Amino acid sequence: MKQAMNWALLAVFTGMSWSAEVVFDDASGDRLMGLWSAPGKQVQVIGLGSGVYRVQVFTDLDHRVPPVAILDGSTAKDGSVTFAPAKEGTTPSDHTKQKPAWWPVPVGSTAWKATWKNETFTLNQADGTLVTLTPAPLASPTLGLVPPVDAVVLLNATSTAETVARDWVTVKGGKPCPWTLLPGGILQGVPKSGTIISRRTFASHRIHLEFRLPYEPARRGQERANSGLYLQGRYEIQILDSFGLQGADNECGGIYKIAVPQVNRCAPPGTWQTYDVEFTAAEFASNAQSTSARVSVRHNGGVIHVDQPISAPTGSATVPAGAGPGGVCLQDHDHPVQFRNVWVVPTATP
Repeated sequence: MKQAMNWALLAVFTGMSWSAEVVFDDASGDRLMGLWSAPGKQVQVIGLGSGVYRVQVFTDLDHRVPPVAILDGSTAKDGSVTFAPAKEGTTPSDHTKQKPAWWPVPVGSTAWKATWKNETFTLNQADGTLVTLTPAPLASPTLGLVPPVDAVVLLNATSTAETVARDWVTVKGGKPCPWTLLPGGILQGVPKSGTIISRRTFASHRIHLEFRLPYEPARRGQERANSGLYLQGRYEIQILDSFGLQGADNECGGIYKIAVPQVNRCAPPGTWQTYDVEFTAAEFASNAQSTSARVSVRHNGGVIHVDQPISAPTGSATVPAGAGPGGVCLQDHDHPVQFRNVWVVPTATP
């Protein structure tokens, strides 16, 4: 409440009208949503708003295969949730621009049930055995990765308003970064303030970036914590709350409308996540592109793209195709996505 009040006061003094989206919901108030586990099972609980949840039961964490069961449940007055098998063919409604995102309900779901009551989450498996699920937070092994001595640090715990204004500008107009700098060097997007790009530009490079998505359970698809990392301002790796989705080229980890991530490595919203990217710039000869850009990506430590060619800038690119270097671009897509620990190591093109 204090944060929301501060924003309200700022709006009065500046004459600006901030939406409620500026307040970041880190999901800490929802003790059910997230990853859970039991022997041989990984369970996703996805918040859908108004106390409604979807449970997806997998046999492994990588989620390369469909879930073995999908359950739906609603919160009762006493705070408990009873999950029943979801009906075949039913999915939560998607955004109109979203590709089919939700896993189809498998036939075997009819034999499963689950309950959340008194802080205990119990799964009744298809064979009738009961197991108690325990929280299984996904922590990326590269969280807090220390930059090497030759890195260009664009954001870290020592960043100040002055250094952010020095290192980042708006794509439109080249104005100093209008986003909010929070304690600990966390840069939070301000909806409708503008996409930002680094003043420093890069050819081939490695980049480490950490991001955190707000919890927006009532939203769907492309309206659920949307942002993006544009390499050289040209090639977008999508940032989105795609926790629990199948994984598409316009979902988190996708190279926008170019390549599907090999596996959906999304953590629940409110969790710090990582991208570790190796980027090789496109080559040009006689003003014509002779080789495509290429990219390899690890999301939360898991490989999702390997030497993937990108023949042209992706949609909404801020820098046109060309031989010149480009900046690191972070998209404003009307959501208060947070970023921290952003650094780049220039590399020689092979």
